[in-house]
Amino acid sequence: YSGFKDKIHVEASKSYIEGRLALAERNFAVAIPHLLSVYQAMPTSQNALILFAAYDGAKEHDKAIKLAQRHLVTEDFALPLASSLANSFLMIGKSKEALAVYSQIIKKQPDNVIALNNAAWLSMESGKLDEAEELIQRAFNVTQESPDVLDTYSQILYRKDKKREALAKAKSAYEITQGES
Repeated sequence: YSGFKDKIHVEASKSYIEGRLALAERNFAVAIPHLLSVYQAMPTSQNALILFAAYDGAKEHDKAIKLAQRHLVTEDFALPLASSLANSFLMIGKSKEALAVYSQIIKKQPDNVIALNNAAWLSMESGKLDEAEELIQRAFNVTQESPDVLDTYSQILYRKDKKREALAKAKSAYEITQGES
């Protein structure tokens, strides 16, 4: 890059390259100002996701979350950014907020198995077992071969005192994972 950087005359392009290089080197203090200026000039979902990753890497979770929340409302709802936001909420122990983001994802993509599975798990953990079962049934209808979905399903059924059904789902999950080995 140092060999041709003087030939780049568009400042945003330089900032983008320098920010991405610094991010790749995990030098978040250098990456963030460059990536922030790029995002401010071009607030695309991709630029938001890259800046989010830099904030996240720098453990500036509040800034990452605020960026993602603002972008998802004011610019556009992008699944990768929404998924990253939900994961950040989970990382800092904000299950209720994560569930709200997964619910938004499900509204946009009703067959998103990951969002359905995670929303089902979070609903189960908050004691909303009927809601959890409805969500996991939807995920199961999309794919009956996911050990993660089957495991979540078994946990929900177990908590609903449907032990035989829970055992059957857990057994199916186990058999699938053994076939993957």
